[in-house]
Amino acid sequence: MFNTEFYKNNRQRLLDECGDALVIIAGNGLLQRVGDVNYSFRQDSNFLYLTGISEPDLLLVMHPKNNIEFIIEPDKDEIAVIFDGDSNADEIIQTSGIGPTMSESEGWAYIKKHASAQKVYFNLPSETKVRGLFTNPGRQAAFGRLNELSPNIEDVRPILASLRMIKQDQEIAALTKAVEITKSALKKVEAGIEANLNEKDLLRDLNMHFMQQGVTHSFAPMVQGGNNATTLHYDKNNQKLQNNGAVLLDVGAEYEGYAADISRTYIKGSNKRAQQVIDSVRTVQEKVIAQVRPGVTWKELSETSLKLITIELKNLGVINDAKEAQTYFPHAIGHFLGLDVHDVGDYARALEAGMVITVEPGIYIPKEGIGVRIEDDILVTETGAKVL
Repeated sequence: MFNTEFYKNNRQRLLDECGDALVIIAGNGLLQRVGDVNYSFRQDSNFLYLTGISEPDLLLVMHPKNNIEFIIEPDKDEIAVIFDGDSNADEIIQTSGIGPTMSESEGWAYIKKHASAQKVYFNLPSETKVRGLFTNPGRQAAFGRLNELSPNIEDVRPILASLRMIKQDQEIAALTKAVEITKSALKKVEAGIEANLNEKDLLRDLNMHFMQQGVTHSFAPMVQGGNNATTLHYDKNNQKLQNNGAVLLDVGAEYEGYAADISRTYIKGSNKRAQQVIDSVRTVQEKVIAQVRPGVTWKELSETSLKLITIELKNLGVINDAKEAQTYFPHAIGHFLGLDVHDVGDYARALEAGMVITVEPGIYIPKEGIGVRIEDDILVTETGAKVL
């Protein structure tokens, strides 16, 4: 699906925006789980977009002024090679189209020679206070080293975000495959929901299907029975399922680095009230998707969704005053989708053909123990929207 030309083209598009500057992109490093055991490795999405390489602690260097590009490999001692294997330079060259690779000493000597005299673009580390997320230490360490060499470092991520917002044919194909796998997994869960007694039983069925398809989760899956569904990012997935209760699942497969993100709400047994809420949310979603087309803004989609949710909440007898609606719909109507499940993108920019977004209205009523979200992945086309 992805070939060397795809990555070469992505690098050239980036360099076209950066002029003659020195461009350095740090990949992710390994993250400690416990002791000397690491979490499963996931490459930095920008590094993946430009190289296709999923090895830790790599550094991409591009210097169009000198018509040179190379990847710096980490130095490994004998013990590291025995336990983790050696870097595969041939695979790096074949996949990315970049070669030969350089050692740390060679690569950083080149950076030291050229970084001080010109602008340097780098995928800057940034920490967010939201939910305690921190930059990968591999990127942080590379920036610390680079910061000692150059007084003129600029953030390359806004340029990459602009490029990644419009998906190419290969990316749309990968996203479509991720969606198809996710939909088939959810159908299996729905078919077996009556026989399962616990949230973890449904998670087991999801995991089994993904394993059979050779994919991983694009984010921690959420299986939320009853009142658990009113906590937006509940992911304990281990509580007993109530008979005649609603169950919300928010899940996505990751296929060749690209993420699906789908939410469905089912009922274990029969529950007229929960079904009313599900029908209301589905009505809102259909109307919002019908509005998706080039030129429409996120602000317009948000305003439409809140107005529609307000109408449905009043019909359900949940609110009397429109000012209360946000309490029962506390999140955004959607987000960009791509290499990241919450992909990079400019939410002030109007929708354009080739963007892939989610549309995910929800109604959450804690006092009734009901949380409903219906989410689908949408390709913006020249004339409107295609539900992937």
